[in-house]
Amino acid sequence: MENFIKEFSENLLGNLSLAVWASGMVLALIGAILSLRLAAKKRDKLSDNTPYQFSWKFMLQDNAQRLFTGFLITFAAFRFAPEILHQDFSMFLAFLVGLCSDQVAALISKLEIGARNTDK
Repeated sequence: MENFIKEFSENLLGNLSLAVWASGMVLALIGAILSLRLAAKKRDKLSDNTPYQFSWKFMLQDNAQRLFTGFLITFAAFRFAPEILHQDFSMFLAFLVGLCSDQVAALISKLEIGARNTDK
């Protein structure tokens, strides 16, 4: 069983230790929240869908799905960075992935829609 857990974690996390992976996820979360905060500055304060005064609680609740999608993108980026980018994992890369996860999600969505349209 001990060998299974070791092998499973190596397959799941790649060459990263759990401590490095967790540290990277925290930095990616900081990047994602910074991205959301910068986008929130452009919000329509007079909209019925948002509070007039900025609210961290509202921002995080309203963007929970985006943050979860960003988590999945970040996880995949950490795991496959050496194979895809030919670059070792770094804390700067973790921050950038978090900061740009919305753009990556939009790109994946466009590729998926494009693939669906060519099937017809």
